[in-house]
Amino acid sequence: MLRRYRQAFGDHLGGFLAFDQALIIFGWSSEYNPALDVQWHNLFSPFKDAYRLSFDEHLIVGCDVLGDLLILRDSEVCRMDGETGTLELLAASTDDLFCRPVSELAEMFGLSLAKRVLPSWDVGSVFRALPTRPYLIAGKPPTSFFKSPLLRAMGLKLRLFQTTAGAPDGTVIGLDFWN
Repeated sequence: MLRRYRQAFGDHLGGFLAFDQALIIFGWSSEYNPALDVQWHNLFSPFKDAYRLSFDEHLIVGCDVLGDLLILRDSEVCRMDGETGTLELLAASTDDLFCRPVSELAEMFGLSLAKRVLPSWDVGSVFRALPTRPYLIAGKPPTSFFKSPLLRAMGLKLRLFQTTAGAPDGTVIGLDFWN
């Protein structure tokens, strides 16, 4: 696991935040906050098992402004939609991803939404922006959002995924848990 992380991010073992927190790359052994720790997400969090991610093939390395996971699949960089569990290929490698123009990366990870919804950066308080009505339920791009602590946001998306996965069309999904 450490070898793959180093291949992707070099000696930046502390992780990093970019684009007003829109992009979070989890650190290695983030002692002050396990929610920001690569090892915790890959060994102890419920996300790998629940989304059926292979221990050997998938390495959770971060998340975007919506709390969708960034995953290394072999050398590829993917984003996993937390509501559907669908993987989207972002780049063939971290080099390919991070050599793109900064403006493109800022848009890709949600800088404009982060500026609108998330509070000013505060060490130890990492928030994500969640739509008031989930994309999966609304069926259209959201117009309103609320801020949620990182793990809570990821947990809400996981719960929605588990509630809707395999549900027949037309199933009524209660969203009392969402806000």
